[in-house]
Amino acid sequence: MNSASWLLILMNALIWVPLFALYQMFRSTPLPPRDRDPTQRR
Repeated sequence: MNSASWLLILMNALIWVPLFALYQMFRSTPLPPRDRDPTQRR
């Protein structure tokens, strides 16, 4: 039985997938503090 390993893999996936998605989202949008709203700046 490999139920323990499957549980560990599932837990790791559930933990690391959202973290990786958040990391990619924050990396793609640096969000500079000077001009946070480029649409309002015109």
